[in-house]
Amino acid sequence: MLTLLLLVHACLPKARTYTTKFYTLAYRKPATGNYGMGSDDAYLVTFCVILFTGLRAAAIEYLLAPFAKYRGISKRKDITRFSEQAWLLIYYSFFWTLGAVRSPLST
Repeated sequence: MLTLLLLVHACLPKARTYTTKFYTLAYRKPATGNYGMGSDDAYLVTFCVILFTGLRAAAIEYLLAPFAKYRGISKRKDITRFSEQAWLLIYYSFFWTLGAVRSPLST
């Protein structure tokens, strides 16, 4: 679904007015440079939910579960537990670091 959206955005310039809502923040206030809230925010939120769900599923299925099997974990329940915990470690490590680097308090 995300690939189709990306292809439509890239190949059909007339559709970009509709597909841009999935990739960018809406309601920018030029005077302040800040963003407001509105109903078009649902497009970006939906895109991010689907993207992160897909990334999680792919990482667990194709990276972390095979790594667990390679390291000798044989029970399906233990492989699932390891994969989910490893995903949380990766996810929180990345976003905590991103938040610490981009924090408004660091300026």
